[in-house]
Amino acid sequence: MFLREKYGRLAGAYSNYRTDGTATGGSVELMQQMDGSFEVVGLHSDRTVDWKSILSMDEKFENYGTAHYRYQPGNNYGLQFIRYAPETGELHVRAVRQSAGPPLEFHHVLRPKKR
Repeated sequence: MFLREKYGRLAGAYSNYRTDGTATGGSVELMQQMDGSFEVVGLHSDRTVDWKSILSMDEKFENYGTAHYRYQPGNNYGLQFIRYAPETGELHVRAVRQSAGPPLEFHHVLRPKKR
């Protein structure tokens, strides 16, 4: 219940940006679950699903969380390391592919859409 109350404000829609500030054209939606975790859906600009994950914020380290993502459809999956910046409402994401293929790491900034 603690995590549900503490991070409930993260639920909502976000625009997806590269770390250089360039918009990807995609968006991300976070829907909080009863246990305090979030179902996360990454969307293309046409609103079709790109990937899905489950985000769990950490109980010990404030404003940090991890997620396991999987592209839809496809066999690509991996880990996302999330840092929540309360002063801006942004989520800073570092993703590391765990599926087959060469190592791949990418970074994004999720900025809340106006509500």
